[in-house]
Amino acid sequence: MGGKAMNDRKTHACDRFTSLIAALLFAWCCIGMAPMARAADADALFESANRLLAQGKAAEASKAYEQIAAAGRTSPALERNWAQACYQSGRPGPALAHLRRAARLDPRDADVRADLAVLRTKIGNGLESSDDAAAVLRVLKLDEWSWLALGAVWIWCGMLAAGRVSPAARASLRGFTTGAGAVAIVLSALLFAAAKQRAGEPDAVVLAPDTPVRQSPLDEAKAIFAVPAAAELRVRDTKGTWLMVEETATQRYGWLKQSEVLRIGY
Repeated sequence: MGGKAMNDRKTHACDRFTSLIAALLFAWCCIGMAPMARAADADALFESANRLLAQGKAAEASKAYEQIAAAGRTSPALERNWAQACYQSGRPGPALAHLRRAARLDPRDADVRADLAVLRTKIGNGLESSDDAAAVLRVLKLDEWSWLALGAVWIWCGMLAAGRVSPAARASLRGFTTGAGAVAIVLSALLFAAAKQRAGEPDAVVLAPDTPVRQSPLDEAKAIFAVPAAAELRVRDTKGTWLMVEETATQRYGWLKQSEVLRIGY
Protein backbone atom coordinates (compact mmCIF):
# COMPACT_ATOMS: atom_id res chain seq x y z
CA MET A 1 0.00 0.00 0.00
CA GLY A 2 2.83 2.40 0.85
CA GLY A 3 4.52 1.81 -2.51
CA LYS A 4 1.28 2.39 -4.38
CA ALA A 5 0.62 5.67 -2.52
CA MET A 6 4.13 6.82 -3.31
CA ASN A 7 3.65 6.00 -6.99
CA ASP A 8 0.36 7.91 -7.00
CA ARG A 9 2.08 10.97 -5.50
CA LYS A 10 4.84 10.78 -8.13
CA THR A 11 2.22 10.48 -10.89
CA HIS A 12 0.31 13.51 -9.54
CA ALA A 13 3.54 15.53 -9.24
CA CYS A 14 4.47 14.60 -12.80
CA ASP A 15 1.02 15.61 -14.03
CA ARG A 16 1.25 18.96 -12.23
CA PHE A 17 4.72 19.56 -13.69
CA THR A 18 3.47 18.69 -17.18
CA SER A 19 0.48 21.02 -16.75
CA LEU A 20 2.78 23.82 -15.58
CA ILE A 21 5.08 23.39 -18.59
CA ALA A 22 2.07 23.35 -20.92
CA ALA A 23 0.68 26.54 -19.31
CA LEU A 24 4.06 28.28 -19.62
CA LEU A 25 4.38 27.26 -23.27
CA PHE A 26 0.85 28.52 -23.96
CA ALA A 27 1.60 31.84 -22.25
CA TRP A 28 4.86 32.17 -24.18
CA CYS A 29 3.05 31.53 -27.45
CA CYS A 30 0.41 34.12 -26.59
CA ILE A 31 3.04 36.70 -25.66
CA GLY A 32 4.98 35.99 -28.84
CA MET A 33 1.91 36.17 -31.05
CA ALA A 34 0.70 39.51 -29.67
CA PRO A 35 3.44 41.65 -31.32
CA MET A 36 2.95 39.73 -34.56
CA ALA A 37 -0.77 40.46 -34.47
CA ARG A 38 -0.11 44.17 -33.76
CA ALA A 39 2.40 44.29 -36.61
CA ALA A 40 -0.13 42.70 -38.96
CA ASP A 41 -2.76 45.24 -37.88
CA ALA A 42 -0.33 48.11 -38.46
CA ASP A 43 0.61 46.77 -41.88
CA ALA A 44 -3.06 46.49 -42.83
CA LEU A 45 -3.72 50.04 -41.61
CA PHE A 46 -0.69 51.29 -43.56
CA GLU A 47 -1.99 49.71 -46.77
CA SER A 48 -5.42 51.19 -46.10
CA ALA A 49 -3.89 54.64 -45.59
CA ASN A 50 -1.93 54.29 -48.82
CA ARG A 51 -5.14 53.47 -50.69
CA LEU A 52 -6.80 56.56 -49.22
CA LEU A 53 -3.86 58.67 -50.34
CA ALA A 54 -4.03 57.21 -53.85
CA GLN A 55 -7.76 58.04 -53.96
CA GLY A 56 -7.03 61.68 -53.12
CA LYS A 57 -8.37 61.45 -49.56
CA ALA A 58 -5.28 63.06 -48.08
CA ALA A 59 -6.79 64.21 -44.78
CA GLU A 60 -8.16 60.75 -43.99
CA ALA A 61 -4.85 59.15 -44.98
CA SER A 62 -2.98 61.54 -42.70
CA LYS A 63 -5.15 60.52 -39.74
CA ALA A 64 -4.48 56.84 -40.49
CA TYR A 65 -0.72 57.44 -40.61
CA GLU A 66 -0.99 59.32 -37.33
CA GLN A 67 -2.78 56.35 -35.78
CA ILE A 68 0.06 54.04 -36.84
CA ALA A 69 2.67 56.38 -35.38
CA ALA A 70 0.71 56.68 -32.13
CA ALA A 71 1.07 52.90 -31.75
CA GLY A 72 4.86 53.35 -31.70
CA ARG A 73 5.64 52.24 -35.26
CA THR A 74 7.56 54.31 -37.76
CA SER A 75 9.56 53.86 -40.95
CA PRO A 76 10.91 55.99 -43.79
CA ALA A 77 8.00 54.87 -45.98
CA LEU A 78 5.46 55.88 -43.34
CA GLU A 79 7.02 59.30 -42.82
CA ARG A 80 7.36 59.93 -46.56
CA ASN A 81 3.75 59.00 -47.34
CA TRP A 82 2.55 60.94 -44.31
CA ALA A 83 4.43 63.99 -45.63
CA GLN A 84 2.68 63.63 -48.98
CA ALA A 85 -0.71 63.38 -47.28
CA CYS A 86 0.00 66.50 -45.20
CA TYR A 87 1.12 68.50 -48.23
CA GLN A 88 -1.89 67.46 -50.30
CA SER A 89 -4.19 68.50 -47.45
CA GLY A 90 -2.63 71.97 -47.32
CA ARG A 91 -0.26 71.56 -44.35
CA PRO A 92 3.28 72.26 -45.58
CA GLY A 93 4.74 72.47 -42.07
CA PRO A 94 3.96 68.88 -41.01
CA ALA A 95 4.83 67.71 -44.53
CA LEU A 96 8.34 69.13 -44.23
CA ALA A 97 8.77 67.73 -40.71
CA HIS A 98 7.80 64.22 -41.76
CA LEU A 99 10.12 64.33 -44.78
CA ARG A 100 12.94 65.46 -42.47
CA ARG A 101 12.17 62.49 -40.23
CA ALA A 102 12.22 60.13 -43.21
CA ALA A 103 15.62 61.51 -44.22
CA ARG A 104 17.01 60.91 -40.73
CA LEU A 105 15.63 57.38 -40.61
CA ASP A 106 17.18 56.54 -43.98
CA PRO A 107 19.78 59.13 -45.01
CA ARG A 108 20.77 57.05 -48.06
CA ASP A 109 17.31 57.22 -49.66
CA ALA A 110 17.82 59.39 -52.75
CA ASP A 111 14.06 59.71 -53.36
CA VAL A 112 13.49 61.19 -49.90
CA ARG A 113 16.34 63.68 -50.37
CA ALA A 114 14.93 64.67 -53.76
CA ASP A 115 11.41 65.11 -52.32
CA LEU A 116 12.86 67.23 -49.52
CA ALA A 117 14.67 69.52 -51.96
CA VAL A 118 11.54 69.89 -54.11
CA LEU A 119 9.33 70.67 -51.11
CA ARG A 120 11.74 73.28 -49.77
CA THR A 121 11.74 74.93 -53.19
CA LYS A 122 7.93 74.93 -53.35
CA ILE A 123 7.42 76.42 -49.89
CA GLY A 124 10.40 78.77 -50.20
CA ASN A 125 11.59 78.55 -46.60
CA GLY A 126 15.03 79.87 -47.52
CA LEU A 127 17.03 76.72 -46.79
CA GLU A 128 19.20 75.39 -49.59
CA SER A 129 20.44 71.87 -50.21
CA SER A 130 23.52 70.85 -48.23
CA ASP A 131 26.99 71.05 -49.76
CA ASP A 132 28.95 67.94 -50.70
CA ALA A 133 30.83 67.75 -47.39
CA ALA A 134 27.61 67.86 -45.40
CA ALA A 135 26.06 65.27 -47.71
CA VAL A 136 28.96 62.89 -47.01
CA LEU A 137 28.31 63.11 -43.27
CA ARG A 138 24.63 62.29 -43.88
CA VAL A 139 25.41 59.06 -45.72
CA LEU A 140 25.20 57.30 -42.34
CA LYS A 141 22.98 57.86 -39.35
CA LEU A 142 24.61 59.17 -36.20
CA ASP A 143 24.41 55.80 -34.44
CA GLU A 144 25.99 54.12 -37.49
CA TRP A 145 28.94 56.54 -37.34
CA SER A 146 29.19 55.74 -33.61
CA TRP A 147 29.35 51.98 -34.17
CA LEU A 148 31.95 52.34 -36.92
CA ALA A 149 34.17 54.58 -34.83
CA LEU A 150 33.77 52.37 -31.75
CA GLY A 151 34.59 49.23 -33.71
CA ALA A 152 37.71 50.81 -35.21
CA VAL A 153 38.90 51.97 -31.78
CA TRP A 154 38.39 48.49 -30.30
CA ILE A 155 40.31 46.85 -33.15
CA TRP A 156 43.14 49.34 -32.69
CA CYS A 157 43.21 48.76 -28.92
CA GLY A 158 43.19 44.99 -29.48
CA MET A 159 46.22 45.21 -31.75
CA LEU A 160 48.05 47.45 -29.27
CA ALA A 161 47.27 44.98 -26.48
CA ALA A 162 48.49 42.06 -28.58
CA GLY A 163 51.72 43.93 -29.24
CA ARG A 164 52.32 44.52 -25.53
CA VAL A 165 51.71 40.84 -24.73
CA SER A 166 53.96 39.48 -27.50
CA PRO A 167 56.97 41.34 -28.95
CA ALA A 168 56.81 39.05 -32.01
CA ALA A 169 53.18 40.00 -32.59
CA ARG A 170 54.09 43.68 -32.19
CA ALA A 171 56.62 43.42 -35.00
CA SER A 172 54.32 41.51 -37.33
CA LEU A 173 51.31 43.75 -36.61
CA ARG A 174 53.14 47.09 -36.70
CA GLY A 175 51.80 48.08 -40.11
CA PHE A 176 48.27 46.86 -39.35
CA THR A 177 48.30 48.64 -35.99
CA THR A 178 49.33 51.91 -37.60
CA GLY A 179 46.63 51.55 -40.24
CA ALA A 180 43.98 50.64 -37.67
CA GLY A 181 44.96 53.67 -35.60
CA ALA A 182 44.65 55.96 -38.61
CA VAL A 183 41.22 54.53 -39.47
CA ALA A 184 40.07 54.89 -35.87
CA ILE A 185 41.18 58.54 -35.78
CA VAL A 186 39.51 59.35 -39.11
CA LEU A 187 36.23 57.66 -38.16
CA SER A 188 36.24 59.36 -34.76
CA ALA A 189 36.76 62.71 -36.47
CA LEU A 190 33.88 61.98 -38.85
CA LEU A 191 31.69 61.01 -35.90
CA PHE A 192 32.52 64.30 -34.18
CA ALA A 193 31.78 66.23 -37.38
CA ALA A 194 28.47 64.40 -37.89
CA ALA A 195 27.43 65.07 -34.29
CA LYS A 196 28.37 68.75 -34.62
CA GLN A 197 26.41 68.96 -37.87
CA ARG A 198 23.36 67.37 -36.26
CA ALA A 199 23.55 69.76 -33.31
CA GLY A 200 23.59 72.74 -35.67
CA GLU A 201 20.68 71.61 -37.83
CA PRO A 202 17.20 73.10 -37.45
CA ASP A 203 15.20 70.53 -35.50
CA ALA A 204 11.74 72.07 -35.33
CA VAL A 205 9.28 73.00 -38.08
CA VAL A 206 6.59 75.66 -37.63
CA LEU A 207 3.05 74.41 -38.18
CA ALA A 208 0.93 77.53 -38.75
CA PRO A 209 1.52 80.70 -40.80
CA ASP A 210 2.60 83.92 -39.08
CA THR A 211 3.43 82.21 -35.79
CA PRO A 212 4.58 84.86 -33.29
CA VAL A 213 7.96 84.42 -31.63
CA ARG A 214 7.89 86.11 -28.23
CA GLN A 215 10.45 87.93 -26.15
CA SER A 216 9.99 85.63 -23.15
CA PRO A 217 8.13 82.37 -22.38
CA LEU A 218 4.86 84.08 -21.41
CA ASP A 219 1.57 84.40 -23.27
CA GLU A 220 1.49 88.14 -22.57
CA ALA A 221 5.08 88.66 -23.73
CA LYS A 222 5.70 90.92 -26.72
CA ALA A 223 5.99 89.23 -30.12
CA ILE A 224 9.35 90.32 -31.57
CA PHE A 225 8.91 88.69 -34.98
CA ALA A 226 6.75 86.12 -36.78
CA VAL A 227 7.72 83.01 -38.71
CA PRO A 228 5.84 81.43 -41.62
CA ALA A 229 4.50 77.90 -41.81
CA ALA A 230 7.21 75.33 -42.55
CA ALA A 231 9.98 77.58 -41.23
CA GLU A 232 12.82 75.43 -39.87
CA LEU A 233 14.15 76.55 -36.50
CA ARG A 234 16.86 75.37 -34.16
CA VAL A 235 15.81 74.73 -30.57
CA ARG A 236 18.23 76.35 -28.12
CA ASP A 237 16.44 75.83 -24.81
CA THR A 238 13.21 74.60 -23.23
CA LYS A 239 11.17 75.93 -20.33
CA GLY A 240 7.99 74.11 -19.48
CA THR A 241 5.78 74.12 -22.56
CA TRP A 242 7.93 76.78 -24.26
CA LEU A 243 10.90 76.50 -26.60
CA MET A 244 13.63 79.04 -27.25
CA VAL A 245 14.16 78.87 -31.02
CA GLU A 246 16.59 80.47 -33.44
CA GLU A 247 16.37 81.26 -37.12
CA THR A 248 19.58 79.86 -38.55
CA ALA A 249 19.72 82.38 -41.41
CA THR A 250 19.12 85.56 -39.41
CA GLN A 251 20.18 84.26 -35.96
CA ARG A 252 17.11 85.91 -34.46
CA TYR A 253 15.78 84.02 -31.49
CA GLY A 254 12.83 84.05 -29.14
CA TRP A 255 10.18 81.86 -27.52
CA LEU A 256 7.20 79.96 -28.87
CA LYS A 257 5.05 77.10 -27.57
CA GLN A 258 5.93 73.46 -28.22
CA SER A 259 2.48 72.94 -29.70
CA GLU A 260 3.29 75.46 -32.43
CA VAL A 261 6.08 73.34 -33.93
CA LEU A 262 6.78 69.73 -34.81
CA ARG A 263 10.11 68.38 -33.56
CA ILE A 264 12.16 66.24 -35.93
CA GLY A 265 13.68 63.79 -33.47
CA TYR A 266 15.53 60.58 -34.34
